[in-house]
Amino acid sequence: MKINKELIEETRSGVFDYFALGHDDTSQLSQSALEGRYLNKYSKDISVEKYGSFPGADQLGLLLMARSRTDESTEKPTFSVIYPLGGGGKTLPGYEDQTIDKTIAQHVEAVGGTMVTQGKPTVLLAVNTPLTTSTGESENFENFPMISNSTNAFVDRIQQAVDSGVNVSVADIAYNNGADNTLVSAMYKRDLLYKIGAYNGWNTASNTVGYAIAQGLLLKSMSPEGHRDMLTQQYLITGVPSEYPQRYLPHARLYSHR
Repeated sequence: MKINKELIEETRSGVFDYFALGHDDTSQLSQSALEGRYLNKYSKDISVEKYGSFPGADQLGLLLMARSRTDESTEKPTFSVIYPLGGGGKTLPGYEDQTIDKTIAQHVEAVGGTMVTQGKPTVLLAVNTPLTTSTGESENFENFPMISNSTNAFVDRIQQAVDSGVNVSVADIAYNNGADNTLVSAMYKRDLLYKIGAYNGWNTASNTVGYAIAQGLLLKSMSPEGHRDMLTQQYLITGVPSEYPQRYLPHARLYSHR
């Protein structure tokens, strides 16, 4: 915590244009969550335009890349959020100590964006949350593809947005450490897997949200091939059946993670 305080002091004195401090695995009674509360009090006088502190660590590098794009642009990106029926923004993800709506808002601030509720956003975040306000584990028995009215209604909204030319980035946080197979199956049947801007459903909710925001924002910088490869990689690492991406990309490059 001493080093983090020193980095916060450097931020306060203007050494950094922006400093993002992530808290890894911040379950409510964890040491990480406790230190985060102390550091938030210590840094409360610093503007959110200069400093961000929120759950998650793996997403920070990509967030800062997206932030640099915003800093170089004359336009400030905007984000809207949609949820399926259920917990929505009040969902408290596993391994984290705050509701997902707060985490989303903090990540949007981290990339220099703003939240909007009207008009066409730069990125529409389609955040897949469970029917309850707590997330399960992706390897649990109940995570198998099924017919779900709430999921179908959610995918209807995704499809409507895609058909209207909206950049949709899916953050699949219904389960920890993997995809919601019902959601991905529904998207597969609608031929949406490679029509959305980005998909993430891996590790913790904050990791997924951070990547979904950053990849959605960086989409304009990607080539069509790069975009397809990014989606293929995300589907494979989140446990989606391999025949789904291969159905669209029979010659897709497969990635090895070590």
